[in-house]
Amino acid sequence: GERAAKARSCYRRVLLDRPGLRGTLTISVRVGSGGQVCSVAVTGDDLGDPTVAACVTNLIHTGRFPAPEGGCVDAVVPMNFVPKP
Repeated sequence: GERAAKARSCYRRVLLDRPGLRGTLTISVRVGSGGQVCSVAVTGDDLGDPTVAACVTNLIHTGRFPAPEGGCVDAVVPMNFVPKP
C-alpha cells in the first residue's frame, strides 16, 4: 500500500549513494485503541543504514493504522529492501 511505497522511497534515496544496499528492517509498532501509533522501534536491522531506519520509523510514527480490537496491540513489521534491476 501507500505506507510500503513511502518506505521504499526512503530506501531508494539512500540507494543513490549506496548502490547494492540490501537487507531487512524489522520494525516493532504499538498501536493504540484509536489507531494511533504509541511507539515504534527498530528491532532488527541487517540493512545497516541508519538513514533508512530513521526515515521508515518516522513515517510509521506519523501514520495511522486501523483501530485494533480490544485496545493496544503490538505488531512487528518486517520490511525487505532489495534493489530492483
